[in-house]
Amino acid sequence: MIKHRTSIPPKGIAQEPSAQQLPCPESLITGIGLSCIAGDRPFALLGAVSAGLSGHRPDPVLQVPVPGQKEEQPIMSAAIADLEGIDHPAERMEILASQALAQAVESLPEDIDPEKILVVTLLPGQDTARGAVTRHDQLETTLRDQLPPLHSAIFRFVDMASGPTQQLLEVCIELAAGTWQAVLFGGVDSLVDTVSCTDMALAGRIMTAGSTEGQVPGEGAAYLLLQPGVAKTPGPLARISGAFQTAEPNTGQADSQKMTGLAHAMEQVLGQGNLTANALSGVILPFGAETAGSFEWHQTSLKLWPPGPTATPEETQQLADQENQREEMQLHVALGETGAATLPLSLALACARFEFAHPAVNHLLVCDAGDAPWRGAVLLQTGKKAKS
Repeated sequence: MIKHRTSIPPKGIAQEPSAQQLPCPESLITGIGLSCIAGDRPFALLGAVSAGLSGHRPDPVLQVPVPGQKEEQPIMSAAIADLEGIDHPAERMEILASQALAQAVESLPEDIDPEKILVVTLLPGQDTARGAVTRHDQLETTLRDQLPPLHSAIFRFVDMASGPTQQLLEVCIELAAGTWQAVLFGGVDSLVDTVSCTDMALAGRIMTAGSTEGQVPGEGAAYLLLQPGVAKTPGPLARISGAFQTAEPNTGQADSQKMTGLAHAMEQVLGQGNLTANALSGVILPFGAETAGSFEWHQTSLKLWPPGPTATPEETQQLADQENQREEMQLHVALGETGAATLPLSLALACARFEFAHPAVNHLLVCDAGDAPWRGAVLLQTGKKAKS
């Protein structure tokens, strides 16, 4: 059994985000570091998600009672095979973060001032079993020691409960203001330890081998190298052209309440990019295999793409063709639940989609949601200036 340990946040930990939101200045994504069950290449992640390749496996040890069945069923999980034998979630996260960050650091320009680099890492909340045993100061020391280019960088560790999209927005604003020359924005999480899985099982939210609904504990890490929109960087992987976070007071209650947060966030970022919802090439969704997430996305879709008035068969077919052109990618299908790493992994997935040119896409919207009462959206454009 893992003993809970409260860590003292080190100097530089992010504060609660401000309620007032400023427009998101354009930032460039110029590098990616990735470590997940699909491997360490964004294109492999895209292939796994697009093909529906699942990394879910029955746990060899953990089983839970299932209503209506006499025998217990194994839970499903999506653990990375290379980490087998490492039981402590903080150790797994340390390895994942180190691997992903090392890749992202390789894309740092040689002329960057080492003291003008910010490393932002989203972590699971202190109110979770895995978050409570994660020492921020120890993680920082490990990352500094293993990555000499970051010896003079500033490290910021963020509780994901404050909202990942808000943190991304704030670093984009700091980049535009000249506070930093480069930001390594990422997150890491591992939900496959016994305590986390047990907590999910006790809450009745875990998927078993005999079910099709519930969360599948997963793990992963990703870091994006961000530079100011004015940076003279040839061929950026993508451009962040909008980010917005708002409250969702009815989180998890889409079966009985009207959900407005995600639709509002999406509308705001589309406005920042001077786009309509129909101009989107695709959407990356944050929901797992829980009915509540499907209900929420259904409500959101109706708000963004409302059914029109009675149309002729020809017009109906045209509308259906337009809807079929909009891709909906679901990260959890391949990776399971990735917690604090979900938004960075989704951004990496979007960058990989821009690289795949059949068919080519110009605009992608990354949605951000979780158990906390916030919803966010990030608008990405292809690296080359796209025509609206």
